[in-house]
Amino acid sequence: GMAEGMEKGMAEGMEKGMAEGMEKGMAEGMEKGMAEGMEKGMAEGMEKGMAEGMEKGMAEGMEKGMEKGREEGRTSALLSIAQEMKKANLSVEHIQKFTGLTEEEIKRL
Repeated sequence: GMAEGMEKGMAEGMEKGMAEGMEKGMAEGMEKGMAEGMEKGMAEGMEKGMAEGMEKGMAEGMEKGMEKGREEGRTSALLSIAQEMKKANLSVEHIQKFTGLTEEEIKRL
């Protein structure tokens, strides 16, 4: 009677309680785990993205700087050659032909 009923009720109650508790615990655990995982993943992704962006930016900046330096060096060399040609009384047309400088650039020397 009563003892059997209590025992059966407790068994059913425990089973139902455990099932509900596990379900709720798993749902909360998964939610928390996903939130933490996403947060960590985003932080790592941003960090990696920034590092790659800085690296690429520095490489491009160096390339542009070197290119500009080479161009300035080339122009400087041409101007000094043109200056020597002018001292040797070569015509502006000749200097233009050999250096590729403009008439204006040559006259300024």
